[in-house]
Amino acid sequence: MRYPVLVGIRAQMRAIGVVATAVVFAAGCFSSHRAADASGGPPPVMPPPGVYDVGPAPAEGTLCPWLPEPPPDCDTGGTGYCDAGELARALAGARPGDVVRVGRCRVSASLSVPAGVTLAGVDPTASIVVAPPNQPAIALSAEASPSIVRCLDVTANRAPGVLVVGPGEARVEHLTVHAPTGMGVSAEGVGRLSLHRLDLVGPVTPDNAAMQPLDPTPEEVGVFGLELKQVGEVTIYGTTITGFAYVGLLAIETAVTLRATEVSRNLGSGAMFVGGPVCARGLSSEGALQGSRLIPAYDIVLTDGAEFHGADVSIIESEGYAILQASSSLDVEGLVLEGNRQGGLWVQGGGETTIRGPGTRIVDNHSAGVFVCSAAAVSISGAEISRTQGRVRVIGSRPVEIGAGLVLGAVANIRLTDIRLADNATAGMILDLGTAPAPEIDGVFVSGTGDAFGAVAFDEFGWLGIGGWDDGVTREGAAEINDTLGGPGEPGLEGFGCPGAAP
Repeated sequence: MRYPVLVGIRAQMRAIGVVATAVVFAAGCFSSHRAADASGGPPPVMPPPGVYDVGPAPAEGTLCPWLPEPPPDCDTGGTGYCDAGELARALAGARPGDVVRVGRCRVSASLSVPAGVTLAGVDPTASIVVAPPNQPAIALSAEASPSIVRCLDVTANRAPGVLVVGPGEARVEHLTVHAPTGMGVSAEGVGRLSLHRLDLVGPVTPDNAAMQPLDPTPEEVGVFGLELKQVGEVTIYGTTITGFAYVGLLAIETAVTLRATEVSRNLGSGAMFVGGPVCARGLSSEGALQGSRLIPAYDIVLTDGAEFHGADVSIIESEGYAILQASSSLDVEGLVLEGNRQGGLWVQGGGETTIRGPGTRIVDNHSAGVFVCSAAAVSISGAEISRTQGRVRVIGSRPVEIGAGLVLGAVANIRLTDIRLADNATAGMILDLGTAPAPEIDGVFVSGTGDAFGAVAFDEFGWLGIGGWDDGVTREGAAEINDTLGGPGEPGLEGFGCPGAAP
């Protein structure tokens, strides 16, 4: 079966990937060679269990609104149905406000929950529903009176473990969904959906990632942990999504509000937001998996006009890039990108990028901490960008080491304040100013060792040298010496840019 959403995403990623092969990444952009990097090229243009803690309520008017208290814990008392036929009949006869309970047993069935009815387990670890092949384990009808499923252990089988349909409201709470095939939870066209304390588990691990299908389908493997298509409003609390073969959390044209949610160790992408507004507090990932795929892994993908507002976003040790922002906007406070193997944040396709402290640390990433190929505006303040690791790429016929903290290409408006760039492999900061207005720079401190540059800039005529554009930059140590001596003709400093890109 060709799953329509998978086909659409693949086409989109491959299309933007073709554009990306012409882009030379980071310090490689210094080169006058603007062809593809033969060594692999740039990225395609493309709470744990326990006490629930959503943190303090933010002040009125801040990035993300305060969310209501989470639902009560599971009630482990009482008895419930263990016969699939009796359970199905009880649900069919239930009325809005009724609660139908699953006993401490394993039930093999595809259950339909009517509008306004609650399906609950008497024990969230022992009340188990296993789906028959190609059917959802549980189907929720979202109508004016919300249907609810809670406190169960669910196993998917080539289809969603939980499927939510209807224009109204539904709630999924305190649920574990195992999806060796199929997917965890899927919702389309729902008006309002609340997801609380879910543990969505796919079959992919770091040990078996390279053995997964290159073009996965739900019949073969768990592809999505959470799939949201045109959902009017979804809130996600305290949820873990891990081990899926395509995307952990996929939201298409959906308004998403989430807190304390983890999307670690998914193959390909941890979370992908295609259009729609996103408000995230406490979104984290301990790394997307690359496997044997040619398209790089990304922990977070923002594309097609997505508007991401966030706080306390953390991505560490991705096997690919931490964040891809393509034709979208990003506004985040307290961003931590650490130890990501191919790069930190990659931006292109216009839009605006705002990153600010306190608590913003972009450290120990490979190739570049932040690389902006093209954007309408970039504002970074209160950030540490340090210890970017060098990486050798073949540009044309010669090897070039790349490893810059901050690289800004075609950006119409630049504002950099209170930033410390230290010990980045090849350069602290590289700006291609082109014909853009003079950047606003204040309180930028750059230090380095060896032959690494500190802060350098170019315009349409070439290297600018020190003075004028960089009045707000303070250089320390080797960075000051190297920036003074460097200039046109230095290895890898012939100019840089992203072909065809414009703010």
